[in-house]
Amino acid sequence: MQLRTSNNEITESLCLLKHEHDALSTNFTESQIHLALERSRFAELKTSLANAESLTEGLNASLELSQSDCRQLHKKSAHLRREKSSVSWTLKGWTKALSTCRGELQAKTSHANTFLERLSNETECLNSLWQPKLQDSIKQTSDLQHLNGILIKCLDRANTNVSVACSENKKLTWHARKSGVYTIECQSLARKLLFGESSDVTTHRKTTMESTHITLSAPTYEPDADDTDCSTWSPQVRFVSVAPAIDHTAKSQFTHSKHLGELITSTYSNSPLATCEKVTMETEDYI
Repeated sequence: MQLRTSNNEITESLCLLKHEHDALSTNFTESQIHLALERSRFAELKTSLANAESLTEGLNASLELSQSDCRQLHKKSAHLRREKSSVSWTLKGWTKALSTCRGELQAKTSHANTFLERLSNETECLNSLWQPKLQDSIKQTSDLQHLNGILIKCLDRANTNVSVACSENKKLTWHARKSGVYTIECQSLARKLLFGESSDVTTHRKTTMESTHITLSAPTYEPDADDTDCSTWSPQVRFVSVAPAIDHTAKSQFTHSKHLGELITSTYSNSPLATCEKVTMETEDYI
């Protein structure tokens, strides 16, 4: 009986122990679940803390940029204040100068008005004094115009007579060229003289240009001719120069001829040919 009783007690104790074990297992499982939840919450908090740190870094960077912008704005505001002060001083100076000019202009305007009033008074006095003389002058002018018409008619008649005389004289005038070509008389005269200079002008782009040619006796350079015999030479036309000219008067042509003579004689006198022949030329020899 005692063994049975002890066995029953042991069985009840085992049952109680089993119930306690089950309860402890349940509590352990619940604790594990709570631990997992806490771990997940801890991971979320850690992630949130990292995000907060990154946001803090971004805010710090933005704060630094804002501070640098604030410093630049402060510098710009100081520069603008300095510019404002300088502009204000400049405007004050200009305002003072304008006020001075305005006073001077008013004074000059008043002086000009006074002068105009005096001028108008003097003009009225002069009109009253010179009006009769002006009428006399107008009458004399009309008389002079009548006499001028008579003189113009006389001059027209005289010009008619002069043009008739010129046409008669033109028939007896000798020309070296006709239509840009040398006449036979001019060519025969050049053969007799054995030297001649001619020039002509034309206008190119509103500039007067003068060309110069020289006709002189020179060898023909033919194969059967003796170039050392002057009797075999013939008149040859040689180009000399083309240069701007002021006009085509005889005085200008003679001045140009003297200049060409100086240039040609100087060139020949300094040439090896003149040195070999021991001969020099002067400008008077060319002319």
